[in-house]
Amino acid sequence: MKRTRHTLVICTLSLFLFSLTVVVSSQATGSLYGVVTDKQGSLVPRAAVVATLKGAPSGPGSRIFETETNDRGRFKLENLPFGLYDVHVSFAGSGVQIGRTVSVPRGKAVEIDFELGYGCDEISEASGIVNDADKAEVVRLTLVQAISPKLRLLEQKQRDERLILSSRNIKPEWLKGVTGIRIRLLSEKEIQREADLHGDFLYMSFPEIRVRGECITVTVANSWAVGRHSRMVYLSGGGYTYEYRKELGKWTGRFVSGWIS
Repeated sequence: MKRTRHTLVICTLSLFLFSLTVVVSSQATGSLYGVVTDKQGSLVPRAAVVATLKGAPSGPGSRIFETETNDRGRFKLENLPFGLYDVHVSFAGSGVQIGRTVSVPRGKAVEIDFELGYGCDEISEASGIVNDADKAEVVRLTLVQAISPKLRLLEQKQRDERLILSSRNIKPEWLKGVTGIRIRLLSEKEIQREADLHGDFLYMSFPEIRVRGECITVTVANSWAVGRHSRMVYLSGGGYTYEYRKELGKWTGRFVSGWIS
């Protein structure tokens, strides 16, 4: 009976000391958390976040802590020994990297946000995977905006009758699901032949669809098809450029530039 009580006391004491060690250990460490966005305010998923404890020895035993942002651009580094850290954030395929020095106190969670200044032009073409389904989605998103009366890109005749759209850079199946307007898809040669036979007319095209990583730049334009024997010089027309990024599994776009004449 005495041995049982003695054993119980030892176990209880061991459990108490273990709990005390855990509490002391948690109070001796801190954490870093925050969100990474780009210069347009879009979330940046899968950005690398590396925190290095200043003054720590280099080599395998150095205090380096790494993670990456989730689909919402958020990150968290836990159980960091208190001290001063160099924190660097970078994105795969981009040469852009930003850094900051931050102090992590004992038992504190420190919030630190980063703005990673990069756009489509600064992302490597080899990073990320963009397929035809992705391109089709951004083309449809751009087309919906382009045919909107609020954008004033199309003339009323194009909306009322039938929109002639160039097949340059796009595929017929990409237009499936587009409603609210009748579209006649023609090649550049067919458009020119129509103008030669029936006279000048406005048509829409996608002169540029440029992919860099998981970033797509799309330009949509409304311009004149001029017949071979036409003597007209047109100053009217217009176009818009959008930049699309994939966030939480969906493509979201932002306006980059535009012109209407």
